[in-house]
Amino acid sequence: MIDNSMETPWIITITHGYLGEELIRSVEMLIGKMHNVKSISLVPEMSPEELIDIVKNDLQDVPRNSLILTDLFGGTPSNVSSLFAKKGYYVMTGTNLPILLEAEMYRSNSDNNWEQIVEYLTGIGKESIININKKIEKNREGVENK
Repeated sequence: MIDNSMETPWIITITHGYLGEELIRSVEMLIGKMHNVKSISLVPEMSPEELIDIVKNDLQDVPRNSLILTDLFGGTPSNVSSLFAKKGYYVMTGTNLPILLEAEMYRSNSDNNWEQIVEYLTGIGKESIININKKIEKNREGVENK
C-alpha cells in the first residue's frame, strides 16, 4: 500500500448487514451527496476471513489517515477493523446517524486531525442517546416550577 496519508481522508463504514449503507443514504438525504465514502457490509454467509480480504482490497486506494466507523464493539466488523487501526486508519465503534453526519461535516471543515475528531465524535455519540420521556418530564417540571 502506498503512503497516501496527505490525501483527503475517506470515511468507511464496516457494519453487520447493510446498516452502513443505510446510514450513508440517510446522511446524504440530510446534507447531499457525500464523496470519499465507502460502505462494507458483513452479510450472514461471509466468514471473518472473507471480510478481512474484502476490507484489505477495498482500502487499497483509501488514504491511511481515513476513518473507519463500525457498529458494535467486539463484533466481527469491529474486530476486523482493529487490524487496520494498526496500519494507520482511525477506527471508531458504535456508529450512528449523528456520528456519521458530524464526521462528514467535521471532515469538510477541518484540518482532518482524526485523533481529535474521534474524541469529538465519541462525545457526539454519547450526547445523541437521550431518554425522551425523562427529558419531557424534566422540561415539564421546569415549567411547573416557574
